[in-house]
Amino acid sequence: MKRIIILTAALFLLLTGSAFAADGVPNLLGKWTVKVSEFHVKGMGYLKEGITGTMEITEQRERIFVGNVTWMVNGMVHPGYTGFSGVFDRDNINAYISGENGCIRFMHVEGPDEISMYVLHPGGEQSCAGYVEFVRVK
Repeated sequence: MKRIIILTAALFLLLTGSAFAADGVPNLLGKWTVKVSEFHVKGMGYLKEGITGTMEITEQRERIFVGNVTWMVNGMVHPGYTGFSGVFDRDNINAYISGENGCIRFMHVEGPDEISMYVLHPGGEQSCAGYVEFVRVK
């Protein structure tokens, strides 16, 4: 009976994603490219088609990481190249990122090779909100 209770408790912890089952901080180092994106940009309206970009995580030490992102809008480099710093939440799935241009990003790791990012750039000439799905470049 004791064995059944222990196995049931272990299975419960595994299926509920308990902190005991945490895999650690994801390794984000390397290049990422846009899979899907949509934005609303001040003065440009809704942008869904024609947005591409690359993100590179150049340094990572435990939960803290550093990188840069370059946006292309309709084949032209958008003045959105910025460096940024980020930190993972204790859950090692969500991260919070601050860009050099005042942009705030929230990241959710979907898997080892896929990230969803939510972008907020308050105020100014380039204020915007949107989301991006990045995939790792292999």
